[in-house]
Amino acid sequence: MRARDSVAERNSPAETTLAPLPEQLDSHVAKLLYLYLYAVGPATPAELSAALQMQKLTVYPVLRQLKSRDLVSRNGQTYRV
Repeated sequence: MRARDSVAERNSPAETTLAPLPEQLDSHVAKLLYLYLYAVGPATPAELSAALQMQKLTVYPVLRQLKSRDLVSRNGQTYRV
């Protein structure tokens, strides 16, 4: 199942509620990664890179930043909100 399909199944338009984004999200890339993890669920940097069509060299430092600010957690290679 593709990530986009699983989001559609979990969140119908009437059920989707998004809390305000944390103020610590200071870049578009940080917001994008955070929202993806919030909406889709846990993912590895490789999965994020492929799903969002971003280079891993862009994804890794932003994930480290999000983790250092306690906005995401890491278990092995998997990150989650």
